[in-house]
Amino acid sequence: MIGVGHSIGGIVTLRAAMRDPRRFRAIVLLDPVFFVPPFLVGWNLLRAVGLGERLHPLIPAAKKRRRTFDDLETVFNRYRDRPIFRYMSDERLREYIEGITKPKADGGYELIYTPEWESHIYLTGLRDFDLWHGLPSLEAPTLIIRGAETDTFLEKAERLVRKKNPKIKIVTLEKATHILPLEHPREVASIIEDFVRPDRF
Repeated sequence: MIGVGHSIGGIVTLRAAMRDPRRFRAIVLLDPVFFVPPFLVGWNLLRAVGLGERLHPLIPAAKKRRRTFDDLETVFNRYRDRPIFRYMSDERLREYIEGITKPKADGGYELIYTPEWESHIYLTGLRDFDLWHGLPSLEAPTLIIRGAETDTFLEKAERLVRKKNPKIKIVTLEKATHILPLEHPREVASIIEDFVRPDRF
């Protein structure tokens, strides 16, 4: 199979390919949540002493996130001016909003995933030391696509990936952030399709 994953999905895909490489013809990681080991050590120390929830930059905002909405147009208008969505078209933004919400039984809409679940993912992630150890022996042909303005797969991680496994191909998209599949869907699809062409492997 060909494995494709974005963000934490990229980490899940990478872990699966390392665990059972014979199942994968290739893998594609879209701006994976892959931080360098010194950062992982610092974060896990903070979590061990009980400061993780307080000091993680995304958890406070997640806990304050609004859960219910009267209509999706209101959500669109609230999201349209947020910096994180600056490279996303109106069409993609509306599709994104439809994807993260569901109708309520009594009318209106609510988030599919609660702020508590989002916070839990932030708090319990970043334990991927084993992936760094396994990277040099990764067998599956691998492509990483990152955003030039990402806050997730940073340049330090890119350099370390190249050092540990020079066979991994890394492509950086300009005017793109961590949510690059929603910002540049056609470009991302084209890069993936070229990489996984049958004549390559």
